[in-house]
Amino acid sequence: MLCARHNKNTRRPAGARMGNTGRRPEDHTTLVFEQNPQRVHEAGMKLLYLSIKQTTALAQGRLISEMEELIAQYFPGSVLYGPGYPGYHTADVPEILETYGGENNFDAIFCALPERELAGDPLGLQLSLKYVLPSHLWHFPLNLHKTKLPKILACGDFWHLSPQDWNRVLLSNNFCLYISAFLSPFITPEAMRYYFPPTVQEKVIFMPIGSYASENIYIPGLPKQHDILLAGANVPEFYPVRSQMAQAFQQSGLSLCVPHHPGYSLLKTVSPPSSYVQDLAQSRISAFCSSQFHFMPLKLFEAMASCTVALCDNICGVEHLGMEPDKHFILADSSNCVEKAQHWLEHPDLYKETTEAAYALFRSRHTVSIRMRELAEQIPPILNGGHAHGWIDLSPNFQLVRALSRSAPPRNDQKSRIIKKDWWDMATAIQKETWHYWYQLFPLQYPDAITLETVRLPNYWSLRTAALGHLEAFKAQLLLNIIQQNNLHSFLEVGTGMGYYSILWADYLRRNNKRGIVFAEDSLPGRGLTKVMSPQYLQMDVTRDLLWAGIPAARDIHFLLRRDGWHSPLARKKLDLLFFNTSPNLQKDFEKLSSSVGPQSILAVNSYGSAYPKIMDAVEYMAKALNKDILQIDFGPYDSGLALLLSSPAMDTIIKA
Repeated sequence: MLCARHNKNTRRPAGARMGNTGRRPEDHTTLVFEQNPQRVHEAGMKLLYLSIKQTTALAQGRLISEMEELIAQYFPGSVLYGPGYPGYHTADVPEILETYGGENNFDAIFCALPERELAGDPLGLQLSLKYVLPSHLWHFPLNLHKTKLPKILACGDFWHLSPQDWNRVLLSNNFCLYISAFLSPFITPEAMRYYFPPTVQEKVIFMPIGSYASENIYIPGLPKQHDILLAGANVPEFYPVRSQMAQAFQQSGLSLCVPHHPGYSLLKTVSPPSSYVQDLAQSRISAFCSSQFHFMPLKLFEAMASCTVALCDNICGVEHLGMEPDKHFILADSSNCVEKAQHWLEHPDLYKETTEAAYALFRSRHTVSIRMRELAEQIPPILNGGHAHGWIDLSPNFQLVRALSRSAPPRNDQKSRIIKKDWWDMATAIQKETWHYWYQLFPLQYPDAITLETVRLPNYWSLRTAALGHLEAFKAQLLLNIIQQNNLHSFLEVGTGMGYYSILWADYLRRNNKRGIVFAEDSLPGRGLTKVMSPQYLQMDVTRDLLWAGIPAARDIHFLLRRDGWHSPLARKKLDLLFFNTSPNLQKDFEKLSSSVGPQSILAVNSYGSAYPKIMDAVEYMAKALNKDILQIDFGPYDSGLALLLSSPAMDTIIKA
């Protein structure tokens, strides 16, 4: 609920909430919330609240607007900033902080943003036009990782990102707290384990919370006109039970209300206007499902607020919200939804008991004002390392993260020197030959004239698209520039992956009539990559040299198939550049190749950054063993980083270049 929603094909995420609570001694499955205005005042924090302004044309926008007013009340001095808010003039987070007094003027950054924008997608065209935004404001936020303030993410639709995306978004931006109604125990354990890998769960505190609704938006007193409300997006793959319920109710003879689904628009007006609030209040029963993940639907709380009985299939975690099936809502699936709905409709006393119990529970525990008060009480002790209770008691990893942080070994002051540079500031333009091979190998990417001249993306390009290929070309050009500047002649690429670095090096030697040698360790003696690149080879095992057989420069590459002893041809050969593109065990490969590393050798490692802690540890090990410095080329949240291991003189030369 704390973040904007773009995808009209899946439902609006349930809202974020927190509480400073204890458990009832007699009931260890129910959370009890203590309302203490004095504690809220004492625990107040000043937040930089990053979000996208919502329209009030839909109920979700009205709820967000009300929630923001409460945040301003419970977090005095906080700044609400983002597209659509007054004063939105930069997307750069360090610049935003400076505008409002600097980092020391805030206690934390609270991100209530759609997950796709955090992953690097630009704002939608309609939103950019609505707020008349110049193109440099279409990607928001930028450089979130460059501030040391604690960062909180309130998010909903986790399924819009892959596990790899979540790993990158959460770790590269150094989020310390993730708040959502869509976390275990409010989703299936399988979904939790799949989308959030152990590398994330060891670093980021996950705080499962419930949803909420506003007591000022919904209309509990309207006369009832319909038996069943069937609202929401019709996506059988995501809401399988909803689709089956709809078929059952359409054959039931009950009075149905099936309103147009307005989507989750950010525009000022919605056409046709949404009648959902009125339809919900005028329906006796609102039927929906909990999706393939069995999460807590927002529609449940909206029905409670409207004195409409909710009918839903199995929901994860209802016991933690004080709810009981068939007391506060009707528990049913497609096999018995008609029968149970008719039973409640035919027994007015039972219907009245359910609406009254649900409405009372909503007003006492599930309103937006209660949630924001709980939010203000619980965040400070979690961030400050204090004694925290409430929703955090349900966290699947709170104690683990704290234990790991306390048991972490002390920092080693003898670490290698690390210099960090932003890829955007590198004076690297992609050359014609680099593009030639890139589009020969990956013909599905089509640049325009501007893109061919520079790595800077046209304003309408998605940075996510860039992360799938364009920035890989930038990395290849960067390494090629280093080869040219330092007059290097002998190279090794470990793990060709989906890159094409080896071809560029061989082509460089060939075009410039230079003597040299290129080795490429081929880790793909199988069919995986060919499904995308070379359909004619699908029926046979292939290697990289076979895939590249039609490229003249590839004939100069010495391919080494990964098997026992693959590195033996390199023994006693000193290499100028060793590039670890992809490696199953970076440290082990480095140790096997150490005899090929000389004092002036340059080492490069792909996928270097906080999202890849094991690679960072291996690079530190390598740098210490070689007494070299580390130059980190940082790509922010848009792509994996690049590390260069250099002698101090070489480091100074490259930085100046």
